[in-house]
Amino acid sequence: FSCQANKFRFTNPTWHHLYPDNVTEAVSSSMLNMKQTHYSNLLELTLHRVQLENAGKYVCMAESREDGGLVKAETLVHVEAMVPPTLKIDLVDQTVDASNTTSMSLPCRADGVPSPEIRWFRDGEEMAGDVAGIQLEDGGERLVVERISAEDAGIYTCMAVNRAGDVSSNGTVTIEGLPLAVRGLMSR
Repeated sequence: FSCQANKFRFTNPTWHHLYPDNVTEAVSSSMLNMKQTHYSNLLELTLHRVQLENAGKYVCMAESREDGGLVKAETLVHVEAMVPPTLKIDLVDQTVDASNTTSMSLPCRADGVPSPEIRWFRDGEEMAGDVAGIQLEDGGERLVVERISAEDAGIYTCMAVNRAGDVSSNGTVTIEGLPLAVRGLMSR
């Protein structure tokens, strides 16, 4: 953040941190860099390794040389802690009766900051939503397999990933009720 003041009209600017509980504290000189030109003073504030306690308003102040009045400029810093993903719904083992249904749906809901990306795997191979017969819905939180076949049996993994970490859940899907010719292919 930078704050610039005309050096002939104002004193050198200063940065202050106004905490959420309204306590004001001068910013440490280790976070400041003063640059001077012929006409102005520029005070740069750099926050390194931002943490939750860095949240709040930052106020740049300079005193008028003319009347001694304070001139202020404010900027607001919002900090969210990164939170590793957690699953709200775990995958469970299930048996799908292909004689009664033609599709199956697997839910995977997760929380985290930033919002996690949901990735799907079957038997360790990542699945994409652009494969024929497979749809990812609700931002990837639901895997829909249309036209169930013997190939759809296996261990499904839902993985939620963000910059803070990842979490996964597995569930085995068994397909029953397939025609005898198809079951014979599965046993080979």
